Amino acid sequence: MVFRLIKLVVIIATLQVTGCVIFTQEEDLSSQNEIKALLNSHYQSWQGTPYRFGGKSKKGIDCSAFIQQTYQTLFGIKLPRSSRSQIKVGKRVPYSQAQYGDLVFFHNGRKVSHVGIFMGESKFLHVSTRKGVTISTVKSKYWSKRLYRVNRVLTN
Repeated sequence: MVFRLIKLVVIIATLQVTGCVIFTQEEDLSSQNEIKALLNSHYQSWQGTPYRFGGKSKKGIDCSAFIQQTYQTLFGIKLPRSSRSQIKVGKRVPYSQAQYGDLVFFHNGRKVSHVGIFMGESKFLHVSTRKGVTISTVKSKYWSKRLYRVNRVLTN
């Protein structure tokens, strides 16, 4: 019993010295709710903005530029411009553990061809060539066949 207590004190002291933070479930849930609210608000201001290859503004934007601008604006995180470079950022996580704000990558059989932001409940925020900035479901016949991987860039 005394050994376990000493071990716990050493672990806590180590975490404090290294600057690590222990999050409780409530703090993690609160963080997820904040990310969700930020993403939903951002979506409202961009909803319907048309797709334009190479575009970077509300006149027209492509998927990777939208992801780049979203992360910079909402989280102060600079991401590379292309989806093929963005896939190299963050930590790969199983789709079953995806959280709000995770990057969701899709492929066309040969290479990464699309990126979006996970919005919970199998939905993701992205720029569709037909609908512009929109929210779609990963479970659709089209997207489920093309899902490649999920990367976590945001950390609590």
